[in-house]
Amino acid sequence: MRSATHSFLPRWLPALLVFTAAALLWVGYTGRWTRETWTTAEDYAGDPGEIYARVRLAMDDPLQPLLGYSHSARLAAPFGADWGPYPISDAPTFALAGLLGRLVGPVAAVNLLGCALIAAAALSFFVCVRRLRWRPEWAACAALLFAFSNYHLRWLVTLSFVQTWTLPPLLLLCALAARPAPTLHSHRRLLPLAAALGLWLGLGNPYFVFFAGCLIAGAVALHRLRRAPWARLAPLALLTATMGLALVLGHWAFIAAKLGGKTGTDQFDRGYTGAELYALKPLDLVVPPEDHRSHLLRDLGRIYASDTALKGEPFYNYLGLLGVAGLALLAFTALRRIARPTAHHRVPEAALGALWAGLLATVGGGTAALALAGVDWFRASNRIGVFFSLWALFTLFGVLHRATLPRPRWLALALAALLGAAGWFEQTPWFDHSAARRRSGAAIAADRATVAALEQAAGPRAMVFQLPFVPFPEAGRTGQLADYQHFRPFLASEHLRLSLRRPAQPGLVGRQPPRA
Repeated sequence: MRSATHSFLPRWLPALLVFTAAALLWVGYTGRWTRETWTTAEDYAGDPGEIYARVRLAMDDPLQPLLGYSHSARLAAPFGADWGPYPISDAPTFALAGLLGRLVGPVAAVNLLGCALIAAAALSFFVCVRRLRWRPEWAACAALLFAFSNYHLRWLVTLSFVQTWTLPPLLLLCALAARPAPTLHSHRRLLPLAAALGLWLGLGNPYFVFFAGCLIAGAVALHRLRRAPWARLAPLALLTATMGLALVLGHWAFIAAKLGGKTGTDQFDRGYTGAELYALKPLDLVVPPEDHRSHLLRDLGRIYASDTALKGEPFYNYLGLLGVAGLALLAFTALRRIARPTAHHRVPEAALGALWAGLLATVGGGTAALALAGVDWFRASNRIGVFFSLWALFTLFGVLHRATLPRPRWLALALAALLGAAGWFEQTPWFDHSAARRRSGAAIAADRATVAALEQAAGPRAMVFQLPFVPFPEAGRTGQLADYQHFRPFLASEHLRLSLRRPAQPGLVGRQPPRA
């Protein structure tokens, strides 16, 4: 009889190899072969500054993310800052980043977690499609392409929108719930998975909660239209309940402040305009970015970027040529089955999901209607684009898997390797990571010199009020000053107390100077 260890390793070895391959590919793509490259940021302005500041605060007190950064002694000098009126997501992730940052520093902690999240996305995809009995070569190829999508690489520094390892199992649970087949006893094994997914999604980014809720609602509607057994909804029901409970508990400070009319909660009100500006545009899925490796395709991206009137978050959702092929194949399959319906060939669930997501997220769609009604919290509906990447890859590589089953194995291995290498090279942006680190390193050095001069003149624990005054976190551009720039002295100092955001005590708001 085989030992438990002997049987476990061969079973999970392919998954571990995919995880390791994704991590090594990311290290090679970003050129992080030395300690200095891990500890130097590639970007220091905008969103990255906020992320590094969150990690820096969590390094001082790992409980701060779990408490919603309710009080910071080093920000909003001289009174202290309360960020409770603004919802802070991904508390467990940033608590972990704070603990890790104590060992390696905030930038290296973000890079290490980013690498792990890329690898986790590949691992999750691989494990899910292997459960569908895909051959390992096709599962690994599609998993790596998913992990290195433009969406992941461009959102990576946030540590928030790249926690997509939850999405492949979520889609599988939705598809299983909508199947009209009888319920199997093995479906009970999905309940712990559903509870874990709901817990992590609820404590994560609220956008993913919103998108997951929309897809679950669509799956429930399809379940009832197909008159599937009620028991098939059990995993989704548990996931939804766990996710909702975790969301309320994780953002209770904001919810209580909003219900109590506390000053500052209006910062989260976005307005209708943003719902159009940041809505999903179908062309965003297929138009190559300005930093594409091909000069011809790069020029197409430049034309699109310069001529579009809605300049929201361009090129984050580019699927790559293989992803575009998968999306086209999905559309063709759906239209053919609508035109020639048969009992055994229904419209693919992926096509129905893509249609449902498109109706919700495109310009003038469901999220725009919600914003018009006053529910404008999820203006950036274009961030649902990662689901289209999943549907496209599920479709294309599922077809390739089935088409090569009767063929020689070497043919499938060679074709998967060829498509994987070509697809990875085509869809990853052409970006000079070394030059970006040099520019960022120079900016950090200049900030440290400025902070050192301040500490020498005013003392290492001095309180510094920064102008122009801006309320944290997203005040919009003030002159030439972008969001989160006030974090830069904080990141360059160990002891200075700096102003950022209104003071914690409402009675002191009137003492502040007017916004410049």
